[in-house]
Amino acid sequence: SGDIILKLVNAGKQQKQAKVDLTRFGKFKPDAEKTELSGSADAANSFQKPQTVIPEKSLIEVSKNFTYTLTPMSLSVIRIKTL
Repeated sequence: SGDIILKLVNAGKQQKQAKVDLTRFGKFKPDAEKTELSGSADAANSFQKPQTVIPEKSLIEVSKNFTYTLTPMSLSVIRIKTL
């Protein structure tokens, strides 16, 4: 697809700041799709509670250099469309 895909993990219990440097890449759109999965360390889906941990999608603004705040206990996937 040619997209830039960032996968960021925060296994800690506190927010973390990640500095992202995309200067090595060509042109890309400034809006990106973020999919985040988060919850407590022992959170799990079950037949009784199938929606305990669900991915949340949103749009975020990105640039050649930006700081991203990682939610505690989370996996974030950011898809950036290239031009």
